[in-house]
Amino acid sequence: MPAVSKGDTPTGFVLSASMGAIAGAASKTVVAPVERIRLLMQMANAQSLGAGSGLRDVLQKEGPLGLWRGNEIAVVRATLQKGILFSVQDSLRVILNSDTIAGGIAGLTASGLTYPLDVLRTRHAGRVDAGPLLAVAREAIAAGGVFALWRGASATLGGGVLYEGMRFGAYNQLREQRNERGEARFGPATSGALASLAGGNIIYPNDTVRRRLQTVSGGGETYLQAVVALYREGGVRRLYRGFLLYNLKVLPSAAVQFATYAHLKGLATERSQRKAHAAGTVM
Repeated sequence: MPAVSKGDTPTGFVLSASMGAIAGAASKTVVAPVERIRLLMQMANAQSLGAGSGLRDVLQKEGPLGLWRGNEIAVVRATLQKGILFSVQDSLRVILNSDTIAGGIAGLTASGLTYPLDVLRTRHAGRVDAGPLLAVAREAIAAGGVFALWRGASATLGGGVLYEGMRFGAYNQLREQRNERGEARFGPATSGALASLAGGNIIYPNDTVRRRLQTVSGGGETYLQAVVALYREGGVRRLYRGFLLYNLKVLPSAAVQFATYAHLKGLATERSQRKAHAAGTVM
């Protein structure tokens, strides 16, 4: 994620967006198989669907590449979303002097602008028998019009504000921790993974609800109605289905995302400093 320590300086908007896009694409591809199985578990009505049965179902019907089904649109969305997220947060953190508030606003902006891609990805990867991506898009629009691509947006946008706000705030706190020698206790990968794990665990039930709202037939279901329907299917545990796989996914995903962004930003900062030094030497 954007380096948010107090001594850091913001990167240019376009460069920050580019680095965020690369970090997002890399992290999505690494954890795609785990995320596919988790999504199938989360979307299934049957209480008995577990990780093992979901994996067997995918391999039998779609083959090994089925584990990466929907990854193309997930990567496109992650590239756009993380690019927007990093650049907006990196700019606002200086203006607002708050990583948490800047992260929340950035999360709202990034989630809102890329939301239709999230809906398509959920519909495409959330069923083993779903057709090609274009067919899924046509089916969604035919059933509910263009607005079908915005179904459940309120849950996603609200979750984006809370999740990214908590994540950026926690990341900053972890990165500022120092040992007795004055060195950072946690690197970008560890800080990012722990911050993402904490934020994701808190709002995970909201993720289950928003997935239902994105795919429920006919639409019109409210957030509260979705919560009640899910609870009737399996109690509180139903809201946490796929929770363990989420934790397995978020740790490597966030570590790759944070480490990639931090590395790229470090390279960009060094290059900028060399240019400034060269210019000062010439003068």
